Amino acid sequence: MDTQILKLEAPYEYIFCNGVVALHIATLIVYETSEDEEGEYQLEAHSHPIVKYKDRPGGTVWNKAELRDCEVLCCEDNMQISLKKFRKLLSRHPETEENDDAGTSLNPIWKRDLEDFGIKVAWPLGDDGKEHFMTFNVKLDIRTDGKYPFVCVDLFTDFFFYIEAMKLERLKDFLVARRNWYYQIFKEHAFNITFTCDDKKYSDFIYEVNLAK
Repeated sequence: MDTQILKLEAPYEYIFCNGVVALHIATLIVYETSEDEEGEYQLEAHSHPIVKYKDRPGGTVWNKAELRDCEVLCCEDNMQISLKKFRKLLSRHPETEENDDAGTSLNPIWKRDLEDFGIKVAWPLGDDGKEHFMTFNVKLDIRTDGKYPFVCVDLFTDFFFYIEAMKLERLKDFLVARRNWYYQIFKEHAFNITFTCDDKKYSDFIYEVNLAK
């Protein structure tokens, strides 16, 4: 097994993998040879990020992650991500009845990591370059999937919603809690989230959720 370290140049990029955010400062390339069924040698190369944490000196190798597993968040000279990217990251932490019953927080640990590094979520601006009150329409798809009578997911809107529930009332509680969580973490902005659903049999349900506090 041979190795090689590729040093990167500043400004470095912040990357995200397995619920952790860190500064990507170099890459460890590991070369391995293996023998296939026909007795021929195959060369494999694995690229592992070397990262720097805010509170630790030096670099740390993410030996359980490869570069292809990581997502670039932003660069040191532009410390922000879009609301769409924030939604994409949240989609890696779907809420279920199981983790809710276990007391799992709605706030994934990487969100705190983002704030620790000073990475902000860029809020949409109007045509005049200023921020105005916004209403975000979140279209939901509600269906039955596996053991859950109600599985609800947003159709790639600005805010991520994914909920598995045994009862419709439980689904309502989840939607309201998640919406209120967004109101809390973005409390410096003036906005409203309104739900819609093309399936007319849920019209009354969606109406009740939109009125709930």
